[in-house]
Amino acid sequence: MTSKDMKAPELFGSQIELTESGAAETNIVPAGSVLMVVRSGILRRLLPVAINRVETTINQDLKAMTPYDPRLSDWLLTCFNAWDKRIRDIYHKDGTTVDSIEFDAMLSMLLPVPPLAEQRHIVEAIKTAFNFTNL
Repeated sequence: MTSKDMKAPELFGSQIELTESGAAETNIVPAGSVLMVVRSGILRRLLPVAINRVETTINQDLKAMTPYDPRLSDWLLTCFNAWDKRIRDIYHKDGTTVDSIEFDAMLSMLLPVPPLAEQRHIVEAIKTAFNFTNL
């Protein structure tokens, strides 16, 4: 996956495919991980975040977070989308030629984690609201 693939909240494939030997030389990101663009000009306007629904590899412009419980992925995606501007403002890396996020510093950010049933309820309510506004 690359930043070019980060156009939907769920990713099922990439525009670029690696050969088997190329994939063998890199780390595999498990399905259900949350991918985030951390280096790109797009960070001036938004923070692309998505869940990869297939095993993948990522390039240097992305970071992957694999929750200990895959059921947390939707909640993390919702939190990162809700805090898009805050993350870009607080964790913006200064002094670089390309807009970047200080990912290691961002990992110390505290996130609210309600019980799983409440997470699902909130995520579904937000999805319903956005589907309603996109009609």
